[in-house]
Amino acid sequence: MPVIKANRVGVAWNWYVTNKSLPMSSSVVGYGQGISLGGPTSQVGDDSYGIRHMQQAVTRSFVEGSPNTPSLCLQHVGMWRFRWVVKPGQRQVVVRTKQVKSYTGQRPTMTVKANTNVGLNSDLVATAPASSDWTLIGPIIFTSTGTDALWVELRNNLLMDDAAAFFDHIIIT
Repeated sequence: MPVIKANRVGVAWNWYVTNKSLPMSSSVVGYGQGISLGGPTSQVGDDSYGIRHMQQAVTRSFVEGSPNTPSLCLQHVGMWRFRWVVKPGQRQVVVRTKQVKSYTGQRPTMTVKANTNVGLNSDLVATAPASSDWTLIGPIIFTSTGTDALWVELRNNLLMDDAAAFFDHIIIT
């Protein structure tokens, strides 16, 4: 199979279209190489691999924001997460959130995932209070006993169409 150089995308596309029934090999450079996103996952985060890789319907809103636009918008049920490197000592995280539609048990949440390397043996979860305006989730406060990275997940839990949740102004200390 020929080696395709990354700066020759037009040639790569022509080759792919004419040879698409042929299997791709790992020797193809640039166009045609796959990206592994990990195991399959569902919209609500359950999977058989233990980690959720794909965050669906996560966008940036230029309409909502607190104190200013833009903000993170989760358009459907699901989550967005980030890594937070912590050092020993007392730590806290807080985030502003807004969800116009509000149902008991389906408010936005923030989860700090367990990591025994920093002395956090179970997940810490905080839920947004009922409101149709900007409100705070947290603070989630804990004492770290080591240095390591933690996953922090922001979740939209509303199980209906047109149920966007907005997150803005994440403060970590």
